[in-house]
Amino acid sequence: MNTTDIHEYMSARDAVGHGTHTASTAAGALVPDASFRGLASGVARGGAPRARLAVYKVCWATGDCTSADILAAFDAAIHDGVDVLSVSLGQAPPLPAYVDDVLAIGSFHAVVRGITVVCSAGNSGPYSETVINSAPWVLTVAAGTIDRTFLAKITLGNNSTYVGQTMYSGKHAATSMHIVYAEDVSSDNADDTDARIFECYSSKRKCGALLPNTRTASIPGGSRDRKKGPWCRSHLRAVFNQRYSICF
Repeated sequence: MNTTDIHEYMSARDAVGHGTHTASTAAGALVPDASFRGLASGVARGGAPRARLAVYKVCWATGDCTSADILAAFDAAIHDGVDVLSVSLGQAPPLPAYVDDVLAIGSFHAVVRGITVVCSAGNSGPYSETVINSAPWVLTVAAGTIDRTFLAKITLGNNSTYVGQTMYSGKHAATSMHIVYAEDVSSDNADDTDARIFECYSSKRKCGALLPNTRTASIPGGSRDRKKGPWCRSHLRAVFNQRYSICF
């Protein structure tokens, strides 16, 4: 990340936005009509919107998070008498032993003083079930559910409709398109005059896409569970000339 043009604040205010994001997750006030690019509009709020926040900044715009700053923040929070510590920090595997892990050490001192410590499970992988901050005295959490869905309706030529999910919010074709299986298409330079809906795992073509268990927001598309519906290779090749549409 290029941080050369980011202005740093010598206070608890964050320069990049991660601190604001995590603080709002913990105690953000109610915000009506919140949405992602117009999708799934509704009320958004933090876990405890009436809580009083005390913010301890340990990371800087350059990405530096020193052990000394982290431990100093734990000490300050303990001294201030906080009830809960929400720690959205961590390092990628391989993880150090608890006796060498600054977050495990700091959180232990907080827990023995009656403070609940909640740590992020991390985003690093390498597997979907991989977590960090696994010390037994902390509560390790990750987002698993939300209270709304991002729906896309996939309509076949016989008017059968299947519901998938999408994060795409841009323009999409108002008419139906032919569906093809991605491996059956040899052209890498398809344009808008040769539009197709592709059944594929990933695609850079200008097209609609049905992506099994895959995330994308850059092309018109939807994802759906591979275990549901008549979505297999033989089916796609059998209905090559059918027209499908995706409604967001």
